[in-house]
Amino acid sequence: MARAGFATVFPQAIGMAASWDPVLMKEAASTIGVEFRAKYAERVHPNGGTDWYRGLTVWSPNINIFRDPRWGRGQETYGEDPHLTGRMGIAFIQGLQGNDPKYLQTIATSKHYAVHSGPESNRHREDVHPAPKDLEETYLPAFRATVTEGKVQSVMCAYNAVDGIPACASEDLLNTRLREAWGFRGHVVSDCGAAANLYREDSLAWVKTPEEAITKALAAGMDLVCGDYRQDWNTEAGAVVSAVEKGMLSEALVDRALVRLFADRIRLGLFDPPADVPFSKITAKDNDTPAHHAVSLKMARASMVLLKNDGLLPLKAAPRRIAVIGPNADSLDALIGNYYGTPSKPVTVLAGLRARFPNAEIAYAEGTGLVGPATAVVPASAFCIDAACAAKGLKQETFKGVDLAGAAETKTVPAPAFDWTGDRQSSARWTGYITAPETGDYRFRFASDNGYRVYVDGKPVVEEWGVGDAPSILDGGVRLEAGKRYAIRVEGFQRGVKGPSG
Repeated sequence: MARAGFATVFPQAIGMAASWDPVLMKEAASTIGVEFRAKYAERVHPNGGTDWYRGLTVWSPNINIFRDPRWGRGQETYGEDPHLTGRMGIAFIQGLQGNDPKYLQTIATSKHYAVHSGPESNRHREDVHPAPKDLEETYLPAFRATVTEGKVQSVMCAYNAVDGIPACASEDLLNTRLREAWGFRGHVVSDCGAAANLYREDSLAWVKTPEEAITKALAAGMDLVCGDYRQDWNTEAGAVVSAVEKGMLSEALVDRALVRLFADRIRLGLFDPPADVPFSKITAKDNDTPAHHAVSLKMARASMVLLKNDGLLPLKAAPRRIAVIGPNADSLDALIGNYYGTPSKPVTVLAGLRARFPNAEIAYAEGTGLVGPATAVVPASAFCIDAACAAKGLKQETFKGVDLAGAAETKTVPAPAFDWTGDRQSSARWTGYITAPETGDYRFRFASDNGYRVYVDGKPVVEEWGVGDAPSILDGGVRLEAGKRYAIRVEGFQRGVKGPSG
């Protein structure tokens, strides 16, 4: 339920795998599938389309084998064991897709096919050469299991090449193995930007043009392109039409992909009367319910792994003093990872301990920061409306939409922060002056789930406007003199759910 507002939030995949409980995994995934249907029902348009992240094709589970911590995304996987990954993947797919004999609750997607899990920095140009034995015993078993046993309806082809051939244009992977040997009958979607990797000079550069790329990919068995619009790595309608007009791509191959895609829409019941589709009875009210929270709690408990206990646990009495140390202790970001729904009632480690032990003396220290020194919130006392500091605070201009455009609602606020809670799109600008308490180097960032910019005396300190759908912790430095007032401007936008932040 990533980035589509409030949702029931479960442990990361690596945590759910630590439960070793496929039955519970299926229950969790079924709950998630219901909430996908609830989100779809809330925002479906007359043409059958939906808003971002509210469709019914779910790009999960990630069943890559987690061998290299430099990937940085091992939390999305079920770990390094092919058998466990297969069992958990099957359960997750069956829960998402449902048990109806005719219709699918959602379409699950096994990704990223195949041999994808190296360092993120190389993912668009990596050519992987696994040993044949390793390919068969490590990298392919979970994919084979989710197709042959889990009946997954979608597979996502990976950014990288395998043995010199891009995964999204591999006849061996997409046709010989996936469709002929394993009997896959669904559709293949590219990872976002992967189809463009086929021709990009700074990537795999396997062919020269977008037309060649889409022709090779569709011929091999890919059916749907996800472009990366942030990077302009796209191979979609224009290249398809051009390739057909140039005689490179046959209409029959285009039709084959269309048939597969429309067949899956039919399996979702999108062309049938809602009364005939059991999952159409799910409404927006079926999202983020107490019953779903109970499943999440059960899975969270099952995911916990105690590596060692020397007799300290369980605590024999409530402690009088507790020290809580570390940057994750009071962080909402630490609760949600990446590709996350927004929990409606989040509880940080620090807040949970305070609630569990209300009579204890609890001391909290951030310690170090996530990627550098710890950063403190700028106190409201440092901000002034004007250079003379006749009044404290900042001018806030709030705009509908994410482009700082149109009429603005204006008011004075103590500090930069989105001060609304709910599901909407908004952008804001805060202007005024800031006074440094002492001379030194200062670092600034803005707590936002999307893009932001900070300017001091008209000069950019940090620009992270290009963040479209995930939070960033990028900051920027500037040297300030004690007692001197500097003009400050902060801009940011939010797409989705947001509460007070700064």
